[in-house]
Amino acid sequence: MEPGFQRILEGFPGQVLVLAPDGPRFTILAASDAYLRATLTERTEIIGTGVFEVFPDNPDDLETKAVDVARTSFQRVVDERCADVTGIRRHHVRRPDTEGGGFEERYWQPLNSPILGDDGQVACIVHQIEDVTDAVLHGHESAELRAANVALRKSSAALAHEVSGHETTARDLERSRFLLSSSLEAQKDTVLFSI
Repeated sequence: MEPGFQRILEGFPGQVLVLAPDGPRFTILAASDAYLRATLTERTEIIGTGVFEVFPDNPDDLETKAVDVARTSFQRVVDERCADVTGIRRHHVRRPDTEGGGFEERYWQPLNSPILGDDGQVACIVHQIEDVTDAVLHGHESAELRAANVALRKSSAALAHEVSGHETTARDLERSRFLLSSSLEAQKDTVLFSI
C-alpha cells in the first residue's frame, strides 16, 4: 500500500482490517489502530499472516465455529463481489502473554465489503467490526432482538441480490454499502444476538 493511504487507514477511527482475497487464507494486508486495540494485537505481528492464524477459534469453545462463519462470509464477498454481514458473532480474542494469555470472550458485529480492482475482480476485502461485547453480555436476548436480527439478515440478502442481479460497478457497491450501513445504524441502539 502507498504510505499516504497506509497512514490514513491506520489512523481511521473505525475498527478495520484489510484482507487479501486469497481464500482460504485471507492474508492480513493492513489494520487500523482502533482494530488493533479492540483485538489486543500488534501490527508488526499480524501483517502478512492469515487472518485465521491470528484469530483462531478458541479450542476450549467447541460451539462457536466463528472461523467457519467468517471464512464463508469472506469467500461470499469474493465470489459475489458484494458486501456481506453475518449478524453478531461470538469470537474469542487471544490475550497477550503479558496479560495472562488465554482467550477473552468478545462479540462482534462484522461487515465485510469488497474493493474492486480495475478488472472488476475483488482486489481486497475490508473487514469492519464493531465490538458489542458489553451490550451483549449486559443485555437481554428477546423475541424482539431475534426479530431485529432476522430483519437485518433479510435486508443484507436483498441488497446482495440487488447488486448481483446486474453488472456490478463500484457505484452499485458503494450504494449497497451505504444502504446496509444505514440499516445497521438504525439498529445501533438494539442489541442483536446470534450465535
